Amino acid sequence: MANKGSFRATHAVLLDTPKFKSMSSNARHMFHVLKLTRLNNMAGIFVFDAGAKLTISEQSGIPIKRLSIALRELIDNQYVIYEDPILWIRNQVKYDPYVNFRNKKHKTAIEKILNGLPKSGIISKYCSYYNLALPIDNQSITNRIPMRYKNPDPDPNPDPDPNPDPDPDPDSRKPKRLADYSEIVRELTLFLREKILYNKPDRKLSSNWNEKTADSIDRMIRIDKRNPEKIREVIEWCQADVIPRGSGGFCWAPNILSGDKLRKQFDRLENEMGQYKLDKVISPLTQHNLAVGKLWLERDDD
Repeated sequence: MANKGSFRATHAVLLDTPKFKSMSSNARHMFHVLKLTRLNNMAGIFVFDAGAKLTISEQSGIPIKRLSIALRELIDNQYVIYEDPILWIRNQVKYDPYVNFRNKKHKTAIEKILNGLPKSGIISKYCSYYNLALPIDNQSITNRIPMRYKNPDPDPNPDPDPNPDPDPDPDSRKPKRLADYSEIVRELTLFLREKILYNKPDRKLSSNWNEKTADSIDRMIRIDKRNPEKIREVIEWCQADVIPRGSGGFCWAPNILSGDKLRKQFDRLENEMGQYKLDKVISPLTQHNLAVGKLWLERDDD
């Protein structure tokens, strides 16, 4: 039989676990591609830099802009741990029946892989998880993972579907700068800001608007378990909702001007988004002009 390269095993039960099924289709697909990609290895830990992201985008068919959202979901659900530029598929070796640390050849091969990676605290985390000696080049690196990628300690329980509780007291966290948040939180924060200022360029936003909005969006993802892709859709919808409707002349765009308001009204926004379909191709300004034109036509008819 011809050699077709590396083989990677996946437990079939994974596809039916509630947590895995709760993720977006992009996140689930990305997880399988990360396991099968030529970038991966028997240790399940490899360099995941800008070039690797392009490769995964091509192999999965997921646009590069959506890739970070899918990655964030995998991190939040503990399927992967990521500290730029290294990504670890958390339980790949643990549940791989063809890799065993009791096999000296397997252990030596994995140690060589670890020695070939850039210095990083994630190496310490990996070695601690699998009870391996820390590579010499990484012994000066602490076990600390940056806050924006921090995951709870790996669960020693062999259950392939760990479900850690959210922060016990999330409101006690110290304020952070925008740069301290994850890539997807920063992206959604700036996306909301861009939409708000598009509707009203002279809108005055507070000096700490970015940080406060990022904190709200971070909580939406971590604590409220909102799908980042759905958050983006709701932002786009509510900021395009500029035409007053009903007897009260209500519309959402001027009422969602911060992450806090977005978080408080998210359920209502999501419900109304299904009732009032707005054309995403038509800009808010064009929608406004169409509404004004319609009023003038009605006036002429009178």
